[in-house]
Amino acid sequence: MKIAGEYSFNNGKEIVQTKYPNLLNEIREVIAVVDALGCKTKTSKEKTMTDKLLFSPRKLNKYFKKFFF
Repeated sequence: MKIAGEYSFNNGKEIVQTKYPNLLNEIREVIAVVDALGCKTKTSKEKTMTDKLLFSPRKLNKYFKKFFF
């Protein structure tokens, strides 16, 4: 998986970078390891996107839990 963009609310990113740089690096490493394409298993039921494969939030969460803990 890759990081497509970052958003810093109230300079949160800068604060985390200065106070917890190791944790931020760990987060980036875990994101790089997660196989996002393997999580594209949910089938859309929307009228405009019928049968289109979407990312399964449950599967993504499983991967993240596996690598963080």
